[in-house]
Amino acid sequence: MTLGKQIWGSENWSMSARTLIYKLMVAGPIVLTLGIGVEARTHVDDFEPLGYTTAENSAVAAYAGVVEETKPVLAQDLADVRPASVTAVAEDWISGARRGVLQPIKPAFYEDSFQDGVKGQIARANNLLCARLNRLGKNELDNHNTQAGLRDLLDSIRTAEILKYSDFSTLISANLNERRAMQLMTRYVDQYSQAEKTGIRDAIAEVQRGKQPITEMARRTRNQYDAFRIRRGEMPLGIEDTKPFERVSEGDGDNIRQQLESVALASTDNEIPEILNGVTLGYAMERDTDKSIVALRNSLQDVSAL
Repeated sequence: MTLGKQIWGSENWSMSARTLIYKLMVAGPIVLTLGIGVEARTHVDDFEPLGYTTAENSAVAAYAGVVEETKPVLAQDLADVRPASVTAVAEDWISGARRGVLQPIKPAFYEDSFQDGVKGQIARANNLLCARLNRLGKNELDNHNTQAGLRDLLDSIRTAEILKYSDFSTLISANLNERRAMQLMTRYVDQYSQAEKTGIRDAIAEVQRGKQPITEMARRTRNQYDAFRIRRGEMPLGIEDTKPFERVSEGDGDNIRQQLESVALASTDNEIPEILNGVTLGYAMERDTDKSIVALRNSLQDVSAL
């Protein structure tokens, strides 16, 4: 082979190699994109999110009407909103609960919360409606419109009760609104007739009849977190992390809270302290509401019920 042919052959090979590389550079992103698309359609994640059952979906969907009805009322400034429209919306929530249509929505699994999504909209609508009823009731009592003021404050309590025992976040929000309503009713007690005082006592008795033990909520949280860990490929909670949930029981709220806080700090699981914070805060809120009930009853001179 002559030197010229050798040079031509090496140059030809070099040009072919460069051509191949350029083609790969052009085709590479396309192939990669196609590969990602195929992988996305065919990949099965080991940690699949859970969904709702038909019954759980129905429980959430039942709130669609009242949430949509609530939005326009909340969108207006308090000074611009008609009190009658706020009252009408609250009565629809309360009526739905009394008919059994609107009920507490308990978490279906550990990741299920009221912080976002559709359930977040439901919780925000309920919470803000209660807060607006409290503000409206205060304004009415300030103006000595006692009948309307008491109606709105009692409606705030009844509306808060609807979602109250769904999870610890709704428990905390409901107790805050209920306690505010009771404090306002206590402040204006000199305006009430005997009939109005009787109506307040009856409403408070209804709240107390509806109380649910925190133990069940804590147990459900623990069991769902255990299931979450297992689905994530981890071991169930150890006994040292299980004990705090068992300690939540009816009794001295302050002592229970201190016990849970001390155990949470010593936990081997990073999420346990956060979970127990919700449990302890919910427990404390329930106890504070109980104190507000006693204070309200005392102001009504309902000595026999203390």
